[in-house]
Amino acid sequence: MIILLILAGTAISIGINGGNIFGKTAETREAWNEAVETEDNNLKDLLYTLDIVADPDLAKSKLTVEVKTDGKVESPYYVNYPSSKGTIKCRVLYNDSTYGLQIVSVEPVKSVTIGPNDPNENVTGEMGTLERAQSSYNRAVTTLNENAEEYIETENGITLAKDARCIGSNPLDKNYPENLTGEAKAEKMYVAGSEMPYMEPYNGLYFDTDGNYTMDHVRLARIDAKKFTDQTYGRFCHFASHKVYIYDLNCTFRIPQTECTGPTSSWTMWEIKNDGTTECRDYVSGLRPVFILADGVRIVEGEGTEEVPYELGL
Repeated sequence: MIILLILAGTAISIGINGGNIFGKTAETREAWNEAVETEDNNLKDLLYTLDIVADPDLAKSKLTVEVKTDGKVESPYYVNYPSSKGTIKCRVLYNDSTYGLQIVSVEPVKSVTIGPNDPNENVTGEMGTLERAQSSYNRAVTTLNENAEEYIETENGITLAKDARCIGSNPLDKNYPENLTGEAKAEKMYVAGSEMPYMEPYNGLYFDTDGNYTMDHVRLARIDAKKFTDQTYGRFCHFASHKVYIYDLNCTFRIPQTECTGPTSSWTMWEIKNDGTTECRDYVSGLRPVFILADGVRIVEGEGTEEVPYELGL
């Protein structure tokens, strides 16, 4: 009788509660799985917090760049830079004792004009003239770096980058050679009034003869950096350098541009012809900033993939 009363009571209870005994079991299993997942995420957060305490330069230790023996560079991580002008998706360009931790924008962020109609207030000469083209040419690297610096400020006012520069500038001395003076500068750059017949002394000259200016281009190609698809700025971007060479007795002054994974090409800014006449034209292309991250910058979230880049903080 006691057993029958217990069974009857159980049947009545199930009936009152809807009779879904198997459904209740499934709900219990689902709640258990959610609790396990929550606990797992909490544990990961705790371990990450401990990592930050143990390693104040967590971003530097995690955003690794490995150069293989065959020259290929493994740089798999994507990082968002929270510029006050909008979030900029970047790749890790360098992370070593020589260059520090530098990230480069995947896409150009704006279009910049260099040449006879360069709008920069520090360029001299009337708009559309040869004098302005020469001044713009001599100041091109500084102009491009100044444009890159406009993106250092972050949306929340936190200083995540201690400097910014244009891709193709010298990674250790970004305004070289425009920061030189006197004869040292004259040997590297065009100086008005210094022309010799057909500009022989400048033939084949890049401003950075020790090759540092090529570091960015080689690194971009080896990490298989994404080609430009944004038609607003075109597929090419400014590559901060200078080049002069003689072609068919004409002397051309050029600013190179790069397509990342393709070869560097040059755009003629102005030309001295063998009959003494001169032509000059604007060079309009995209700006692709490089951010030199500040000490102590950390990864605060994200996965480091192109779809879910790392987010930075202090």
